[in-house]
Amino acid sequence: MWSLFGQIWPMSKILARIMLQEPLEGKRILEIGCGIGLPSIVLKQLGGDITASDYHPLAESFLLENTILNSLAPIDFQAGDWNTDNQNLGEFDLIIGSDILYEPQHIELISSFINHHSSSHVDIIIVDPGRGSHRKFAREMESLGYIHSWTDLRDYPNGGIKSKGFILRFSRHGEYKEGMNSD
Repeated sequence: MWSLFGQIWPMSKILARIMLQEPLEGKRILEIGCGIGLPSIVLKQLGGDITASDYHPLAESFLLENTILNSLAPIDFQAGDWNTDNQNLGEFDLIIGSDILYEPQHIELISSFINHHSSSHVDIIIVDPGRGSHRKFAREMESLGYIHSWTDLRDYPNGGIKSKGFILRFSRHGEYKEGMNSD
C-alpha cells in the first residue's frame, strides 16, 4: 500500500498543537485525511465531538489502536474518499486537515468535499507544508464563498517543530453554499 502512511508528519503535529487553542464547545468537528489520527486524538482528549476520515484502508485500524494506547473511547471514523459523496458524514462546524494538498489534481475534489460537509457556520483549518497547491486551493475555496486568511509557519510558535508552510484558515458564517447567491 502507500509507503508514506503510518507515521506522524510535522504538519499533523502542528495541527494538533493548534487544536489546543481552538474553541471546541458545541462544535461538530471533522478531520479529513487523518492518517493515524494525532489531531483527532488530541481533540478527543479535549472532549471534542470529533469524526476522523481517511481514504487509506488501514487508517481506521491505526486510529482505533492509537485511541486504545491513549486510554480513550473510540473515535467515530468514516471513509473519506474525496471522489464520492459520503452520506454518513453530514455537516460539520470545524473541518481540519494537515498535509492534504499534495496532489494538485485533487484541489477541486477536496474543496468540493469540504464544502459539501460544511455547516452554514463553519471554520476550516488546513496546515500545509507549502508544496505549491495552497494558492490554487485558496482560490477554489474563495470561489465557493469562504473567507480566507493564512499564517506563515515561520511566524508561528511551533514548539520546536521547524517547518516551512502555512496555516490556512477559511470561514463561512452565513447561508452561502455553492450555487447560491451570496447577497
